[in-house]
Amino acid sequence: MIKVFSQPFCSTCVALKNELKKNNIEFEDINVIENSEARNEILDKGFRAVPIVKINEEYVVGLDKVKEMLGV
Repeated sequence: MIKVFSQPFCSTCVALKNELKKNNIEFEDINVIENSEARNEILDKGFRAVPIVKINEEYVVGLDKVKEMLGV
């Protein structure tokens, strides 16, 4: 399962999610503004900015790295 930790009005978040959609990659979009549990999850891992992508149990930052891991 792919999870995208994002927030509204984040242009980088929108670009990443659009790229996933363009490549027909299903994902769960998690708004860290509304979901404090998810926000604490990424904060506990040391992340301070979004988007963060969780692929299986690995956290990934950056569209290029996400595309590399997904083979797109």
